[in-house]
Amino acid sequence: MMQKTLATVLGILIFGWAGPVSADPNTPQVVIAGWDFSQYFGDGLLSIDGSTFTDFLNANYSNLDPTFNLGTESADFGTMYINGMFGSTDVPAGTGNEKFFPTQQYGSLTPNLEAPVQGFGDQPFDKHNELASEGQQFTEFLSMTASETTDVVFEATLTQTPLSVPPMATDWVLTFAGRTFSGTSSVGVMYSTNGSSYVSAGSAGLGTTEGGFNVPLTIAPLSQIFVKLTLDSTSGQPYIDNVAIEAIVDPNAAGPCDEFGGDTDGDGICDDGDNSGTSGDNTCIGGATTNCDDNCKFIANGDQQDSAGVGIGPPPADGIGDLCQCGDVNGDGKVDGLDSIISSRVSVDLPVGSSFSIPGNCDMNGDGFCDGLDSILISRASVELPNPPSVTGRACPSYTNACVVDEKGNCLP
Repeated sequence: MMQKTLATVLGILIFGWAGPVSADPNTPQVVIAGWDFSQYFGDGLLSIDGSTFTDFLNANYSNLDPTFNLGTESADFGTMYINGMFGSTDVPAGTGNEKFFPTQQYGSLTPNLEAPVQGFGDQPFDKHNELASEGQQFTEFLSMTASETTDVVFEATLTQTPLSVPPMATDWVLTFAGRTFSGTSSVGVMYSTNGSSYVSAGSAGLGTTEGGFNVPLTIAPLSQIFVKLTLDSTSGQPYIDNVAIEAIVDPNAAGPCDEFGGDTDGDGICDDGDNSGTSGDNTCIGGATTNCDDNCKFIANGDQQDSAGVGIGPPPADGIGDLCQCGDVNGDGKVDGLDSIISSRVSVDLPVGSSFSIPGNCDMNGDGFCDGLDSILISRASVELPNPPSVTGRACPSYTNACVVDEKGNCLP
């Protein structure tokens, strides 16, 4: 078989042999990232080297991989998360208490094996000899199962291509194989452009017979997507395998905000919606979503809700969306005494329950932590005492720095 360079692969996928891919309405999706889970050491073990445990898994298939659409280079195009990141469940790998794990119960499931085969020389899932030749240490016939309801997030990305501007892709689809041990189960499917704010794409019903599933996600032009699968074990233990995120690669696809400063958080509200040349100089208020700038451009808030601002009483909207109003840790849209109390308790590890609903809004001073200093700043802001201008009435640095925060409001490494 002929080995192709990544530039050649992209040329074929993007431009075809006679023009752009998008020019042909019958052009099928290609696998951006795929997982057959054969990398794992064995039954019940979240390990790919036989000695250490892992709570994420790189893709081992991609039609953008220049070496026969599988193996080492495929890792650049996708990752599975079960570590609490991007809305996934934090599965304690290596403890014996994993609720999502590889299994040999049914070996590898049969449906969707051919998903990566898009042309001459492409290989299907479970092509173990080729995977081993690419350096994959273990090649086992495995599927994945959830003994308790679990959220698993799969990321597919085109941002690792060797192009100065990553290509876009449209018509995103999730395909996979699934079944149950007994009874029935459902797999909820959601997608996100930023790994934070998810949109439902429907669900797939599993039974005791193996089946293949095709779930359309979005037709929007994207260079990255996160897909969250909620495996419900309430009425039957689910098994999944041969997961593929597919799309049509199209360099001519233009997002609706391309001429309006882009759409950093992918919520459909343009960063520079008034086309003034400066994002953030005229943010959306009063329910407006057009002809104004995204009021929370680092976290998706398609409704642009802006209930209030900072201080005592019912202050007017201040042009900062509720989801990223720095200091508003309980998510009611304003920074007040309740936020002061909650942040004070969090800073000394006292329980606050669900009232600490937006951890990313705690880090007032931008040092990456939600601590006592932030609590002081929030307390002062809540009673309208002066703070340095750089830490009051704005979006938190955790968002502007594209930081992913943990449940205590601290930036993850």
